[in-house]
Amino acid sequence: MSEKVEVQNIGVDAISLPGDQQRIDVDEKKLEELTGSIRDHGLINPINVRAMGERYELIAGWRRLQAFKRLGRALIPAIVFSVSDEEADVLRAHENEHRADLNPVEAGIYYKRLQEKHKWDDERIAKEMTRSVAYVRGRIDLLQYPEYILEPLATGKLSLGAAQWLVKIEPDTRRRQYVIWGVQGGISVNQAHAWFQHAQ
Repeated sequence: MSEKVEVQNIGVDAISLPGDQQRIDVDEKKLEELTGSIRDHGLINPINVRAMGERYELIAGWRRLQAFKRLGRALIPAIVFSVSDEEADVLRAHENEHRADLNPVEAGIYYKRLQEKHKWDDERIAKEMTRSVAYVRGRIDLLQYPEYILEPLATGKLSLGAAQWLVKIEPDTRRRQYVIWGVQGGISVNQAHAWFQHAQ
């Protein structure tokens, strides 16, 4: 991979997002906190971009970029890389590994995208993300869940453990009702397990 260059101040409006970037859920509170921190103390860690002709493509730092836009800043400190598509995705993989707000569904979508875009197998993804192969496969398998489970799972209204029990309930009409109850009233993993056993 090419060596990174020194930090540069580049135009916020000259930065594009990757064509396949997808964020399911944005934590507005955390974004506002980051915006306030940057306004008061400045940017501690520059964003990462790669040169794309006369423009730049974001590699890492989506929230920092959004914060600068909200503050009306014209320039943002950035480290500019000269890398291929695959190398850029390796950098994004490493960045995503340290994202505290990456929910299980986002992770599954991201891993699946790496499979389809670069033909990476589960072992390669696990290596890049410093996760186990079972972890990677488990997140990708989540994408098979019904949308009415994926949505609350992605937004934190349903825990992964609870979802893994609820998805086993048959038939679909009964499962859907249990999910509604779980989302409305809150549900622990033990409660979801009990509901699964009761539904058998």
